[in-house]
Amino acid sequence: MLGWQRTRPAGSSSIEETTLVRASEGSVAVAGDNINSPITVYNHDPEEIKRLAQQLDRFEGDRRAAEAKAAELARQLDLTNVTTQTVIGFLRVLGREPELKLDQVPAKMAEITASYLQMQEHLAYLSPQDSIAADFARRASAEAEKGNFEEADRLLEQAEVRELAAIDEHLRKAAQLRAARGDNAETRLQRGEAAAHYEQAAQMLPPNASAMKGLYLFNAGNLRVVSGDSASALTDFWAALAIYETLARADPGDAGWRHALSVSNERIGDVQMAQGDLAAALTSYRAYHANSESLAQVDPGNAEWQRDLIVSCVKLAEADPAVAPTLLACALDTAMQLEDSGRLSPALSPADAWMPDELTRRLAELTAK
Repeated sequence: MLGWQRTRPAGSSSIEETTLVRASEGSVAVAGDNINSPITVYNHDPEEIKRLAQQLDRFEGDRRAAEAKAAELARQLDLTNVTTQTVIGFLRVLGREPELKLDQVPAKMAEITASYLQMQEHLAYLSPQDSIAADFARRASAEAEKGNFEEADRLLEQAEVRELAAIDEHLRKAAQLRAARGDNAETRLQRGEAAAHYEQAAQMLPPNASAMKGLYLFNAGNLRVVSGDSASALTDFWAALAIYETLARADPGDAGWRHALSVSNERIGDVQMAQGDLAAALTSYRAYHANSESLAQVDPGNAEWQRDLIVSCVKLAEADPAVAPTLLACALDTAMQLEDSGRLSPALSPADAWMPDELTRRLAELTAK
């Protein structure tokens, strides 16, 4: 597609000195003065320019000839930031062009020159927020002026990485501030408002903050449950579950992500049970129980995961009476092991200390039937 780009070389003092670049053809003209424009200068002896470009690094004589020609071209171009070394860099770029035809040389060199000037203009007006990124950009501009375009690209890439990291950190901090507003709202018992803040905080986070995003959504889901908005709670819990599934797939050995999957499935099952969707709740509770059982087996000494196993057995038993005896027996056995090893408290909170007696009672009722 034909298109015109208007660029102003660094150091230009008026619009009359503005360079016009026809991007589709690489042709260049300097408004108001076409005598020393790139296309005119490179048209003087395209055959010699092509030869020098192809032989630049072969022999000492060729190198000196190329440097002399580059100095002459730089003088004729009379453009800010275009030095002898810059033109040598242009020649090296041209020399790497495959199947270069002689009649293409002036336009190619004009295109290279115009692109270089545009880059230097952009770099001159660039103001990276990160000081290290700004230094990389300044060094890239200097390397480009020396004709070291590969090194300039490496430095620009580092500047980009630094600046993106700074942006990500700003986004992360902004999200944390929004989450703090959620804490403040919850302190005022405004749970719906708090949930909305957590949801917004999750959206503000950069892509590399998945774990934090999952936590914010999980917290929002809990607040939605308390405020009576089960539909929004499910949305938040499902979104958190999807994040934890991705993290668990990326690092199967991380038990933390598997635990996050467990509790997310538990919360989803709780909401589905409250909504009367027994079939959906069964699916969620089965996933919760499977993950809890696996974690409990992997680390028998982790009292929290043993507790999760007990709770998953009880909830699945309530949703599926057919397997209740087996599940309650498993839950009671786990609770008794914790009690016998002295880990019932504080492994189980005071609110859960009744578990062994209650599980014994429930199991006795089922046996009596």
